[in-house]
Amino acid sequence: MKTLYLIQSLTLVFFIAANASALRLSFLLKREGLWKPVKAFGVTVSNWSYHESIQNFRKQSQLIDPEIRNKINFYRITTGVCFAICFILLICTLNWAPMK
Repeated sequence: MKTLYLIQSLTLVFFIAANASALRLSFLLKREGLWKPVKAFGVTVSNWSYHESIQNFRKQSQLIDPEIRNKINFYRITTGVCFAICFILLICTLNWAPMK
């Protein structure tokens, strides 16, 4: 049972870290003018635009300051890795959870 609690706690920690990293990434992209809002169902939604913003970043990466470019790349990788670890830990939690 302690193992299950530990895995659930780690899942929560990685989920919070992934969201914090994603927020930091969005702030950096907005500050550099790379954030592109997306139209969903005819409405402009500014929070769902990571895909187009990352494509815009790749196109203009040589024009961005190297320090900022490294930070953006770091947060891109950190966000993906933390969400992947969170997903794996959730699967482990489902596997080890007691069945009634």
